[in-house]
Amino acid sequence: MAAGLRQHRNGRMMYCTVDDLQKQVNQDVLERVAGDEDGNLLPDVIDYGIEQASAEIDAYCSRYSLPFATVPEVLKKYCVDMALFHIFSRQGFRFTEESEDYIIYLRYKMAIDFLKQVASGKVDLPVSSGNSTAGGYGEGVEGTGNLRIRSNERLFSREKMKGY
Repeated sequence: MAAGLRQHRNGRMMYCTVDDLQKQVNQDVLERVAGDEDGNLLPDVIDYGIEQASAEIDAYCSRYSLPFATVPEVLKKYCVDMALFHIFSRQGFRFTEESEDYIIYLRYKMAIDFLKQVASGKVDLPVSSGNSTAGGYGEGVEGTGNLRIRSNERLFSREKMKGY
């Protein structure tokens, strides 16, 4: 199995774990949205959130050969953000500007924005040589957390604007 991934009972590869979620959000908040009356975390609820997030990541990263041989850390982080969003959304959000719910929502939006850039080729993921990609993107250095950002050629420069 690829490093950083775990296989779920339905065979789908998941990009984060319950431990990853617990590192990012307070235990009492996680128990509120994914626990029973006694405060015990419900594995099915947690797995649902992680499955949904992993499926979304796979969809946006479809130009890469999946599953990843080594999962880029940035995907693990965004999987946590997205899984928490899906878990929170089951019970509805309690929005105030400083609430955990609002922060989870903003982090989900940031993850989607990042994944859209990956899908469009504006951002390349650092993947190991075992992951071939469509269009030649993503030939990053294995084991680094660096991202490469592509942009269009510069339109205006002093040289191009001479005489105007």
